Amino acid sequence: MSHAGELAIMVNEFKFADAELSRGTWAGLGEWFSQVVDERCDEIRDPAFFSDSAADASDRLRKIYDRTREDNRYVSITIGVSGWRPRKASHVAETRYGDCKDLSTLLISQLRSAGIEAHPALIRTRGEGYVDPDFPSTGFNHVIATAFIGGDTIWMDPTCNVCPLGVIPWGDQFTHALIASGPNSRLVPTPISNAPDNLRLRKTELSLNPDLHLSLKTEISLRGSSATNLRSTLSSLDRSDITMLAAELLSERGVEWGVRKAAFTNTDDAYLPLIFAIEAQSVKPVRVIGKTAYIEAGLFDVDPDLTDEDLSGRTRPIRLRYPWQEMDSVRIHIDPEIGIDSIVTPPDQFDSCSFAFSRITAAPTPGEITLVSLVSFHAREIPAAEFDNLNAFEDRLSSRSRDLVKLYLAR
Repeated sequence: MSHAGELAIMVNEFKFADAELSRGTWAGLGEWFSQVVDERCDEIRDPAFFSDSAADASDRLRKIYDRTREDNRYVSITIGVSGWRPRKASHVAETRYGDCKDLSTLLISQLRSAGIEAHPALIRTRGEGYVDPDFPSTGFNHVIATAFIGGDTIWMDPTCNVCPLGVIPWGDQFTHALIASGPNSRLVPTPISNAPDNLRLRKTELSLNPDLHLSLKTEISLRGSSATNLRSTLSSLDRSDITMLAAELLSERGVEWGVRKAAFTNTDDAYLPLIFAIEAQSVKPVRVIGKTAYIEAGLFDVDPDLTDEDLSGRTRPIRLRYPWQEMDSVRIHIDPEIGIDSIVTPPDQFDSCSFAFSRITAAPTPGEITLVSLVSFHAREIPAAEFDNLNAFEDRLSSRSRDLVKLYLAR
């Protein structure tokens, strides 16, 4: 696939409202934008943030950030000069809506009023182009906020109303940001979460009934970016949509399920894992050939979903949206009315490469089988030199997830 080039222009001097840019450097651009934002900040002291005089700065920060993301709506406003200049923070607080500049300016104003150092950060979100660290330019498309406490930098995107403090959307991660902090402005990389931060944990109880149909109860727990991505869509789903989502998840492996119950919990608390509970019954009995019954060891597809591109000939690395881990625990109960002579489970396996690893274990005991799999993609990006290894790893992963548990029937 060919990619068009991009022309970037940086001027050395210009004046915008009362803010002047006097030097064409990252520091000069950041100092200029900090003037733009500072002129729109107000003293905003909400008594709710200061009711506990013993509360430390970290506690005040979380309260202010949560109130800002929960109580204000994101509305994009880019008419004329508003493409660069935010509205007054007090006006945003009164109307309770704004674009990224407005909401970040409101958050910064409240944090500064609470005695916390805070500054805006200009970024270009992932997938929307590239910021060349060696060529200062105004090629940004988003504004977020930063706070500084005890030597730590806290990144916040108030446009994400489902992001807890400490989590920013994947589009804000692993890109460049210009922290506009006056003469100390600087271009820095934004953080990226670690694989365990974005855990998808599935615990499943599977019962093989005397008629050889399967009953299923599964709980899917999502954390980090895995949770925020789904949380952001839940408000548009009704009960039938949620049931359909459950059916689609279960049918990925080709087994047809009748969904009896499907519900999300912890939808409104961004600090708790998002839970999706499903109960279902298989429409058909498990496959039996001769005296052998077969149950697929993996109920869900493990799809890294790194790219839809054809990698042949590609020289640029693939960037993961975010590192992630996926863990499946499946316990299969076998009804005692089913006579079983013996059980054969897939062998324990471990596979690893420079960017990922997987582990699969099986433990048969009388009356039940426990299968556990863990897949982790911990790299931030995969270089072109590793594409062959990526394809081979994905093929092995897909093959192993389709291994079969074999039940040799006594009847």
